[in-house]
Amino acid sequence: MGVGISFFILRTKFLTQAFKRIAEHVGLIQRGQAQFWGQRVFRFFDPDGTVIAWAKKVSRAVCI
Repeated sequence: MGVGISFFILRTKFLTQAFKRIAEHVGLIQRGQAQFWGQRVFRFFDPDGTVIAWAKKVSRAVCI
């Protein structure tokens, strides 16, 4: 059996509420940062090591 990284993305209109509800219970990777592709994202590991990302579309893409 090989070893790999699983990645799962959930989109929501209620990103701040989702973050507040689960942040203290998970191993955070990234806290609600705006991305250049027009989403605000927070990421964390679930108990099995899968990376879970919650994302919300923002009105304007962030320029780098």
